[in-house]
Amino acid sequence: MLYAMAHNRKYLAKLSSEELVYMEELPDRPYADNDEEKQTIERQKRIAEVFHSSDLPSMHLLSCLGLSEYTLVYEIPRAEVEIGDHDWDSWVPTLASALEGGVCMSLEDRFRIATEITMAVMEVHAAGWVHKNIRSDNILLFYGGTPGQRGAMETAQIGTAYLVGFGGARPQIYVSTRLAEIDSVKQRYHHPERKGTWIQKFDIRHDMYSLGVVLVELGLGRQLYELSKKLPDTGSRTEEDHRYLIDSANGLGNIVGTKYANAVLTCLTTSTQKGKTTDILREEFYDGVLVPLKQIFEGLKIKAV
Repeated sequence: MLYAMAHNRKYLAKLSSEELVYMEELPDRPYADNDEEKQTIERQKRIAEVFHSSDLPSMHLLSCLGLSEYTLVYEIPRAEVEIGDHDWDSWVPTLASALEGGVCMSLEDRFRIATEITMAVMEVHAAGWVHKNIRSDNILLFYGGTPGQRGAMETAQIGTAYLVGFGGARPQIYVSTRLAEIDSVKQRYHHPERKGTWIQKFDIRHDMYSLGVVLVELGLGRQLYELSKKLPDTGSRTEEDHRYLIDSANGLGNIVGTKYANAVLTCLTTSTQKGKTTDILREEFYDGVLVPLKQIFEGLKIKAV
């Protein structure tokens, strides 16, 4: 029997007394019989097929068990469920909820999570897909402690990070509807080209930029929404948001080191350069982001021995 608790179209559900799964409703539900809607149906089926493998958790992606009535169902590694003292049916643990709740994460955990998310994005792109919705609330992260209790003194137990939120993902070669995001908070994770009226077709540069925003959050230990409250809501804040993110990334050097700061800046600046092929972008993403993040994390592990 299936028991589930909803959280902003995200669910944790029990298939049995011990087996916990993660579920998320797809935003696109076909209503008309035309080519665009047929492509939507095909894309939804392909998500379930492509992201189904026992190897995916090692890439920090959950294995999809299938598609049921416009809801994707994912298997959760058993070790993650055992982390923390919270009830499975009260909330969906994410990086966003950890940051919002002020959960105390060690530098080692933050560098590890940054590396894990970056690896997941690289794997998605290697499969020929774009995610389109990289945000801290689309990173599943089981951890100890209760959300909402800010300022915990003891470092929490932090699980492995998994990139989720594939409801809007698609193969990069697919036709794009070029619809702009209307949610002002979600817009702040988007590439400057994806804001306003005339937006560009989504490509891997836009995922890189969104990842850079999440890495800023991780480095500072706070959500973007909270960090940028002081910015005026002018209705057209593309330049303001981008400048704020660049300034924040530059300031990370004094907090988490220049190597981390440079990796974030690579995400935010390389992704805004036009005219580069996908292969060149992937190479620069690997060399300028994933490699230095791995080096930071591996260096911390060696020192801890």
